[in-house]
Amino acid sequence: MTPQLQARADAYARQARAVSTLRREAAAASEALFTAESLVADRKGDLERMIVEKTALERAYAQEALVVDQEQRTLGALTDGLTPAPATGPLTLAPPVLGPVVHRFGEALPAGGAASGLSIRAEKGKSVAAPAAGVVEYAGPLNGWGMVIILRAQGAYHLVLAGLDQVSVAPGQSVAAGAPLGRMTDRGSLEPELYLEVRENGAPTNPERWLKQGSQ
Repeated sequence: MTPQLQARADAYARQARAVSTLRREAAAASEALFTAESLVADRKGDLERMIVEKTALERAYAQEALVVDQEQRTLGALTDGLTPAPATGPLTLAPPVLGPVVHRFGEALPAGGAASGLSIRAEKGKSVAAPAAGVVEYAGPLNGWGMVIILRAQGAYHLVLAGLDQVSVAPGQSVAAGAPLGRMTDRGSLEPELYLEVRENGAPTNPERWLKQGSQ
């Protein structure tokens, strides 16, 4: 082979190797691009799922807040219909159940406004005692509150106990302080909560003003 043909052959060989190298690099770049696009698609899908879940949670939270607000209004309407009499003496309350106070009077509610009473965490199946002597004016179920008992005490006060599973008193019945009124539920995985509200001359007021120590 002449030197000129040899030179051309060498040039063609170099070009062929360069083309092969470029093809391999292009293939690797294409694979990397495909992988990157797949990751972007996966992340986009995750982001879309997170947005959907966030929207669902926000709707559920808003609905729950609306239900809580409606339940507070219903309980308020029930007690607003009761006419208080003049006070007959100072009010002293004993804890209806022993347990920590988990929600206090005046705390902000999800739907706005403030709590009209306080909630005490109770043991399952625990007996609920009358916080003070009084007359039962209501005993029965109320949507969203379980079984509810309303006592008229010292004339000017109405005591609202809600969240019971069962009651053992009836309207018109007189009860002494500490007398059993009913029981908390013994079902479920969570400890139940008893709601206590005090109305003075028809207006909600802080039960802890009169509540003896022992429920903290």
